Amino acid sequence: MSSTTVGWRLGYKLMDNHRPPSMRTPRLWAWLLFALAVAGLVVAVSTVKGWYDNQPRPPKRPAKTVLAYVETLPVALAEYPVMIEAGGFVSPKTQVNLAAQVSGQIVRVSPNLQVGLRVKQGEILVQLNPSDYQAALAKAKAGLANAKANLASAKANQSTASANVASAQSSYEQAQAQSRQAKRDVEQLGLPATRLNLKKPQLAAAKAAVKRAKAGLASAKASVASAKAGINSAKAQVAQAQIQLGRTQISAPFDSVVTRADVAVGEIAVPNKVLATLAGTQTYTVKLTLDSQAMRWVRLGDAVQLRDSVYGVVYDGVLSRFAGEIDQKSRTVGAFVDISPRQSDKPLLLNSYLRATIRGQVIADSTLIPNSALVEGAYVWAKSDDDRIAPVPVTLIYRQSEQSLVTFNAPITTLITRPKDSFTAGQRVTTDSHIQPVKGKNKPAEKQPAQGENKPNQQPAKPASKRSTEANS
Repeated sequence: MSSTTVGWRLGYKLMDNHRPPSMRTPRLWAWLLFALAVAGLVVAVSTVKGWYDNQPRPPKRPAKTVLAYVETLPVALAEYPVMIEAGGFVSPKTQVNLAAQVSGQIVRVSPNLQVGLRVKQGEILVQLNPSDYQAALAKAKAGLANAKANLASAKANQSTASANVASAQSSYEQAQAQSRQAKRDVEQLGLPATRLNLKKPQLAAAKAAVKRAKAGLASAKASVASAKAGINSAKAQVAQAQIQLGRTQISAPFDSVVTRADVAVGEIAVPNKVLATLAGTQTYTVKLTLDSQAMRWVRLGDAVQLRDSVYGVVYDGVLSRFAGEIDQKSRTVGAFVDISPRQSDKPLLLNSYLRATIRGQVIADSTLIPNSALVEGAYVWAKSDDDRIAPVPVTLIYRQSEQSLVTFNAPITTLITRPKDSFTAGQRVTTDSHIQPVKGKNKPAEKQPAQGENKPNQQPAKPASKRSTEANS
């Protein structure tokens, strides 16, 4: 016992000695009860511990190794096309705004000129009042008749002028003959060689008559040419009047559907004012948006399948052209697909959204794998026949929404569709999901059989396509 403890006890005893007897007795009983409780607790704990230590122990079983369950997919390489998924809205390949080319009051509107209705090529949709243009045509035709009459008169004058030229030429020839004869007479008869004796005045007059006749003929020919030009001008005026009259009827330029109509009977149509908008129904266009990865694998003429979001109809089309530039913000390229809306009896609505699949270039020795099997876009986990795994590098050709087209950089027969982050090369896995843990009493550990050897009363090893959730190490 330490000196400190002794000191404390002497102190308490001196204090008790100074207390009255009535106060010292309860204090003593409290200490006695506390000591008895502590002693009883120690005895109880010692008894329980001794009983527990003397209980028999079950034999220890060897620890079990839990194999990771995996789902696998056999790998078969072949020639696969790059299937590129995209989407776009339907728009008309041909669209026109109908407007009057002449002014006039609208006197008739086709009942088919309503939004959503279809019209045929050549169908008259709007009729303007033709009265003024009919009068203009009649006036032009009268001018043409007058021009024709002028031409006939000019031609008659030309004929007369031609006859005058011939007559003057004949007279001139006669005057020349007479002049030659007069010259011989003067020489033979010894007459004076005067102008009158040589008949020079008559010859000059005949020559002047020829010149006047030719001038008249030239004038007549000019009149004929002018009359012909007048006829051409009159014909042009008639043609223009006919065109203007024809423009009082506004027709559909092709088979189309009305997408806008703003016209009524009684209104005054003026040139360039849009009355309606028509969208051609022969061919529609869908603009797809492709990124740089997709552009590597597509070419003009590639087949495209498009699914309508409204009726679910699948349309066939071809990739007809690319946009001439890359979008600066999205860095994508527009690709246009032409389709015929007449492939189905269900209407293909303008501005409806179509999901498109482009059949791009074919890749040899490739296959499609689930996106869940691809790790970091660089490799997959392969399972061997002995249920061990190893990473296999891949070349990612194109990634779709659910699948990826890849080629493998090493041989592989089976891949794991959903690899775990904890996988390590050489790790054993299982694909059997039917074996349950053994129930009942624990059994002593048995000696492990050699590789390929089965334990007594144990089923043969199952193929790699099934799962074993637990196996003895």
